[in-house]
Amino acid sequence: MKRERMLQVALGLVGLVYVAMIYPLYTDLAHSKWLLEMKDACEPMFLSWFIALGPFLLLAARKPSLHRSLITFAACQSLAHASVMTIQTVEAWKHGVHRDFTDVVLFGVIGGILLALTLEKRKQSASLMDGRQLGTYNHFNFRAARHPLTIDGEDRRRCATDLMSGISAKLERLSVGARVRQSKLQRTRACLALHIAARDLAISLSV
Repeated sequence: MKRERMLQVALGLVGLVYVAMIYPLYTDLAHSKWLLEMKDACEPMFLSWFIALGPFLLLAARKPSLHRSLITFAACQSLAHASVMTIQTVEAWKHGVHRDFTDVVLFGVIGGILLALTLEKRKQSASLMDGRQLGTYNHFNFRAARHPLTIDGEDRRRCATDLMSGISAKLERLSVGARVRQSKLQRTRACLALHIAARDLAISLSV
């Protein structure tokens, strides 16, 4: 909960900063500053990108778990922007041209914070889902072992549906994670354990 609140605050602040860029965009366009003074046609287009992203970040701050893809995109975009500006700053200094690196630090911090909080939130959600599925399986097995005759047909179907959904989701995650972290023997053992659970379910339903 604390990390989610931190993520909401970060999204709100970043969204407000992006929306506030509408003022420098207005000055660039209203007084032709981009043409007469800066002679940089990319500046207004650059600002319009962040202004368009700002309101969506403010909306995502209300419920970050529903907008993880958008938050991840905003974080990666900020890191990519900081990387490009870092290269430009180094090249400018090599040629004796002074360039302020404030934007490098700003967007690097924004991208790093958003990405760190989003990835941590995903890990917590995955752990919570595993716990819920394990609890459903253990609850059904406990009832079937202690009171096999007190489970009516509707209750059995509901428990069976919940358990099979959990087994299917667990198998999918194991198949994905196994390709990265687990050996072939570990994958075989995990699949065998799930098949045994399914067999226990079938036996319990037949009682």
